[in-house]
Amino acid sequence: GYKPSYGLISLDGVIPYCWSLDHAGVLATSVEDLELVVRQIAKLPSATPPGAAPRVALVNGCENKCDASVHDAFLATKTHIGRRGATFGTIAL
Repeated sequence: GYKPSYGLISLDGVIPYCWSLDHAGVLATSVEDLELVVRQIAKLPSATPPGAAPRVALVNGCENKCDASVHDAFLATKTHIGRRGATFGTIAL
């Protein structure tokens, strides 16, 4: 699933279960499918210019504090987007 920044996806016609949690997201079985859907329904232009490699900030050590299955999915996703040209940096919280 993907929970975009508030306001990226229009809430017109959405009837929320709870107004304080009013937020639209996307569920899909792959990153590629998420990208296709979000590009079509997002209200804002892409923050990454066409052809520019995305930059991803990773929180120091966060992947070491999760279950093995989550850690494996994290590494697979990192590898997947890295192969598509993403660069990675780290941040501390």
